[in-house]
Amino acid sequence: MNSTAQSSFNIKANLVRGIAVLFPLYFTFILVRFLVRIFSKPLAPAFRYIFKFMEIDIPTPILEIIIVISSFIVTIVLIMVSGAIAQRVIGRRIGQFIESTLDRLPLIRTIYKTLRDIVRMITGTHTQNYQQVVFVRLPGHEGKTLGFVTGSFRMPNGEEHLSVFVPTVPNITTGFLLFFRSDQLEKSDLKPDQAIRMFLSAGVLQS
Repeated sequence: MNSTAQSSFNIKANLVRGIAVLFPLYFTFILVRFLVRIFSKPLAPAFRYIFKFMEIDIPTPILEIIIVISSFIVTIVLIMVSGAIAQRVIGRRIGQFIESTLDRLPLIRTIYKTLRDIVRMITGTHTQNYQQVVFVRLPGHEGKTLGFVTGSFRMPNGEEHLSVFVPTVPNITTGFLLFFRSDQLEKSDLKPDQAIRMFLSAGVLQS
């Protein structure tokens, strides 16, 4: 009976380990394939036209793979070029013009801002605004949470306070803006991107 129970336990344990190993790989593959299809789709018709015009004698399956890879690479290069342009003055002005235009459209404004904030959180472009990760003791609670120091604020009585953004889990685009004296905060060795991963994973990923 014990050997049967032990055998059953081993089967379950091995099954769980197998799932833990294969599922991340499987979903990574699915995500990569999805991204390749998305980024290659806009330029694929142009490449099909080019290869058709050149009359290259290649089997259709292989030709489709070449078209997808070529479209994907060119699209990524264009995105990188757009990012480089956006860092320059003219790029910033164009970006500000687009954002101000979208800001006048009620429904589109909400969708755009939400997607923009999510992308910035995931890519880490928001973390440059986070000066430091700190532990915050919430009022009325003994436990602590993580927060991001975003700046300083002078209270009406003239006392200097630090502004701390405490995101919600797992939607880190929303949260609470709190103000603390520096002696009320406990410094953390975490980097902003590490803290963001903790919020997104509900504490599962800690580095």
